[in-house]
Amino acid sequence: MYMQIGIRTRTFLIAALAALAATTVTSLARAAEFGALQPGSTVCTDWLRSDGGGVYLVGFAAGSGTYTWTMRMATTPGGEEQEIFRAVTRDLTRNVVPPTTGRFFYRNCLNISKKPAAYYWLVVSAGIGSVNPVYGIGPHTAILTPGSTACGEFAMGPALLLGSSDRPVRWSSRGTDTDYGYMGEIFSMTGATVDQVFDVRPPLFSIDACAVHTTSGTATVSFELRDF
Repeated sequence: MYMQIGIRTRTFLIAALAALAATTVTSLARAAEFGALQPGSTVCTDWLRSDGGGVYLVGFAAGSGTYTWTMRMATTPGGEEQEIFRAVTRDLTRNVVPPTTGRFFYRNCLNISKKPAAYYWLVVSAGIGSVNPVYGIGPHTAILTPGSTACGEFAMGPALLLGSSDRPVRWSSRGTDTDYGYMGEIFSMTGATVDQVFDVRPPLFSIDACAVHTTSGTATVSFELRDF
């Protein structure tokens, strides 16, 4: 779904990541942050459309495992993807120049192996010289091993949380106040799907969405917050 960046950009996230790329990254959005990932898990952002120029991959994973970051490019959201960048590190800020000019859709992914990531964040953002970027296309996706939490998507106004999984997971939403103080969980339910409306009013300032896998096997999930 095409969404305007304003309702989903969390200001404190921009400030937190500014130290990483103060002179280059603007309008950071679509982050998955403060999820805990066990080995074997992979999380991906939603898609950013750009008609040309660079695309940023910004990410951080807390821990000592093997953390592999990739940027993927496709001609349509959800279509066949080409991997155009890969790095193995704990954190990075990288402007990636696509190998081909034109309109493409980009998303960033993180894979965890060997040891867990106690928390992480993951951002796809318009890069240097990006042309007509459109944020927030489609859902975040994840493949979660037991004990893993994928988080992402942000709303500062009325929003609809939609999610699906091939096995029951715990869906939740967390809030911040106007000073970006953490207000804890404001919603939680367990099931294979979620369809929940939020009206973000004071003292809430913003909310996010998470999928928590607590049982056995591997859960394949997708979720998004839509303007409502």
